[in-house]
Amino acid sequence: MAVAMGLSALQTFALPAWPLAALRAQAQTLDDKIKTVIAEHLGVNAAKVTPGARIKEDLGADDLDIAELTMAFEEAFKIEIADSDAETFIRVDDVIRYLRAKVK
Repeated sequence: MAVAMGLSALQTFALPAWPLAALRAQAQTLDDKIKTVIAEHLGVNAAKVTPGARIKEDLGADDLDIAELTMAFEEAFKIEIADSDAETFIRVDDVIRYLRAKVK
């Protein structure tokens, strides 16, 4: 009986095989949402919003655009971003990494 009970308990607590794929899909969806927010707020073609793109130099943002983007991220993801954190957003990838860590 204990063996059967143990097997049953293992089956109950076994993790499904899909969590890693689901996490990757969620990250991709988050990345796409970030890129969409950037493209829409800066009025640039979404194809230009690549991870390596520099927000100011390559996408044409100025300081006001960065402030507005920060507010858009806060609204879209229901989070708060400190000004000191927003100052670290040099490339699109900086934003992606920051928001991946902040958005749960």
